[in-house]
Parts: sequence; structure tokens; C-alpha cells
Amino acid sequence: MACLQPVTTFSLEEDPSRAQRIVVLRIEYARQLEADGDVQAARAVYTEALRTFPFEEAQCPKLWEEAAALEERHGDLSQARQILQNAVRISKDAKLVDALLRLESVAERRGAYASHGDYVNRLREVYKEVLKVHTLVVEYWLRFAKLEEDEGQVARAQALLSMCAQSFSSEATRLFKVSISRRYDMLEDVDRVWARRVGLQRRCIKRAEAEGTLQEEEPKMDKLLYDLLESVWSDYRYEALHWRTAVLMETTEVPSDLGTTLSRALARWSEAVEGVHQYYASLNKEDSTHVGRLRSTFKTLIERERILLKQSVGLEEGKNSFDEAQVLQQWVKLLLSPLVGEWGRLEVLYGDAKSLEEVKSVASQSTGKKRTRLFKNRA
Repeated sequence: MACLQPVTTFSLEEDPSRAQRIVVLRIEYARQLEADGDVQAARAVYTEALRTFPFEEAQCPKLWEEAAALEERHGDLSQARQILQNAVRISKDAKLVDALLRLESVAERRGAYASHGDYVNRLREVYKEVLKVHTLVVEYWLRFAKLEEDEGQVARAQALLSMCAQSFSSEATRLFKVSISRRYDMLEDVDRVWARRVGLQRRCIKRAEAEGTLQEEEPKMDKLLYDLLESVWSDYRYEALHWRTAVLMETTEVPSDLGTTLSRALARWSEAVEGVHQYYASLNKEDSTHVGRLRSTFKTLIERERILLKQSVGLEEGKNSFDEAQVLQQWVKLLLSPLVGEWGRLEVLYGDAKSLEEVKSVASQSTGKKRTRLFKNRA
């Protein structure tokens, strides 16, 4: 052990890489001190290392873990907790969050909490603290929501997942001009959260079936699925409007189709629609009411989106020339086409001539009115 003692005199502040190597030796020295019964000396080694290690320039989760483990082994859970709380504020290593949550579980088993409710409230505090630092780590949001669901707090779980989806969607929007690849990595996490939200509501519906309260839960699922489609479509719309801006820099003509630039956004939209469709279809193979529910969703979305797209492209009643309005109407029709197209596919599969005609009628509304003829040919 004497051969390791000099490492306590080496500075950890000058070179981050060197500090990481030296701290490994300090940890080993502290372990040997503890094994020899000198807990105070071991604690002093960890305290000094934590005080001087350059955490802003390098990571060393093992140092935090070992320092907390020493306190836990010798019965000071409060000090161990304090060390790990400091750790999760400074380090982004997930193992430290896991260590803190495990410590709280140990504390409950040792009777540190007056009730299970106190323990759960403590876990809530931990997750809130973690999410202040790790806001864009989806796993912590999902685990926090799972805690609330396990405690029977479904509304809280859904609220957390909703906040997560909104935060990640906002970040994905920010990333659009930074990196498309990173944007879609973020949107993949958004989709995970939506899948968890739908799964949670499905479990609520199963419980409601057993309790005879299904009429209370089904409308919640309808609203959730509508919100899902609206969210995915909004992500498409954001990209589509930027694509339009890029097109207008090269030509004044309206393209005949959406091209390939929007392929990922369109694929994600189609997958979302298919997922919603499959959910409704799975409810009852003999019942076609799911078609009506999905049809209603499409109609509501189309009505809303047509207004938003008109505003976005600058189409205002009475404020555009006839020719300008015609071009802008073509843009609205093109940008809205993926939504109208999905509705049309639904009607091809399940509708009739009347419903197909309605789709055509709605689609044609985007083409605008014909020019009024002031002077007609007279015979």
C-alpha cells in the first residue's frame, strides 16, 4: 500500500488525460485503506479527488460510484445520496443515475422512508433532478412515466410522455438546419414516446373493459391518435414549407409532385397512418366503425391543415391577384396531397362511390375558383 501513497500528491488539475490515469490509482489506494480499517483516510482520498478532478474537461463516473459505495457500505446513506446527486448534475453517464435510483431502493428496504408514498415522492424528485440535466435522454422520461403508471397515476404518466414528445419535437425542429440525420434520430425517439403513450392508453382500455367503463376511455384513445397524426403531419408540414422555399429560389412553376427531398417525412407520415389504421382495425374484425373514426380524423385534419397551409403560403381572401391566387392554390393542393391521398386510400379499401366522390370534391377545393367572365359571347 505504501507504494500507492505518493499518487495522492499528484495534481489532477493540469492534464485531464493524466488525471484519469492517476485517479484510478487513487481509487485503488482508497480501497486498500478501507480494507485496512482506515475508513476516514479512504474517505479523505475520495473527497480530495472529487474536489480537484477536472470534470468539465473529462469524465470519471467510477470515482463518483466508488465514493458513494464507501459511504453506503459504512451506513451513511445520506452522504452516499449527496455524492450521487452531485454526480448526476455534473456527469452525463447513465450509470450514475442508475446508482442513485438503486441507492434509494436500498434506503427503502432499510426503512429510511416512513411510507411507500414517501419513497415514490423521493423517486419523483430524483427523476425531476435528472431531467433538468438530461432533458434529451428519452430513457429517463420513459422510466419516470413507468413509475407513475406503476403507481396508478395514468394521467401523470401521460402528461410526462406528452411533455417529452413536445420537447423532443422542438429539438428535432431546431436540428432541421443542423443535421437531417440527427433530426430523424430525435424523431425516432419521439415515435418511441408516442408508441408508449398509445400502449399506455390501450392498457387503460383493457382495464376499462373489465370494469365496465369503456365509454370513458375510448374517446381518450381517439383524441390521442388524432394528436399523434397531427404531430407527425406537423413535422412533415415544417419540412414541406422549407422545401417550397427552396423550390421558389429556382423556379416560379409549381412542381407536379413532392419529389424525393421529403421522402423521409412522407414515409413517417404513412407509417403513422398505417399504425392508427391497424389499431382501429384490430378492435373488431367484424365491425367497420373504425373506418368512420379514421375518416372523421382525416376530414378534421384536412379542414385544419388547409387553413394553415393557406396562411403559410400567403393565400388570403381578396388580397391576391387572380393569377397569384391560382398558383398559391396549386401549392396548397400539392402540399396537402399526402393527407388527402391517405384518406383516398382508405375510401378505396372500405368506402363506396359516394365517399370516393367526397374525397375528389375535397381535393378539388384546393384549386380555387375560376376567373369570372365579365363579357360573355353573345349570339
